[in-house]
Amino acid sequence: MPADLFTVALLGSASEVARAFTAAGWTTPARSKLRGELATILAAARGRGFGAQPFTTLQLDGRPPTLAFEKVVNSMAKRHHARAWPWGDVDGQPLWLVAATRDDGMRYSRARHAVTHRIDPDVDAERDKIVDDLVAASAVAARSYVARTPPDGPVLVNDGTTPAVTDWRLAVLVLR
Repeated sequence: MPADLFTVALLGSASEVARAFTAAGWTTPARSKLRGELATILAAARGRGFGAQPFTTLQLDGRPPTLAFEKVVNSMAKRHHARAWPWGDVDGQPLWLVAATRDDGMRYSRARHAVTHRIDPDVDAERDKIVDDLVAASAVAARSYVARTPPDGPVLVNDGTTPAVTDWRLAVLVLR
């Protein structure tokens, strides 16, 4: 099933990507195993925030993301998250495609038959947050935006129930 849109492209090594997100206050998510999921459920039941939450495994060409980051908003229901896949290189620099979304609540997924996070349909707001965070952390040497051609049909989030809100620009950041 199609999932999160790519809204950011990064030029830099895996260690530069990891350093940039870490410097900007992002952390790595919990491993998506029973223990992490149980800890998340217990924290929610107790009304506490949870520092690291598991991610749903999304794939690009059958591969899970190489890097993943989150910024928790002290709530099980709300957080920022980004998944990054290497995608070739540009002028000898590794190129990373990043799919980023903001969880802004909980919802029942009929497609998964489970309670899951609701994703804010304004995917550009999450793109802009990543750009702002990495720039503020002095991790960006250059930035630009590339216009993309929208697909013929609608692009949906939340298991295909909500139209995505986007201007179809990809942020391209060269990391320090």
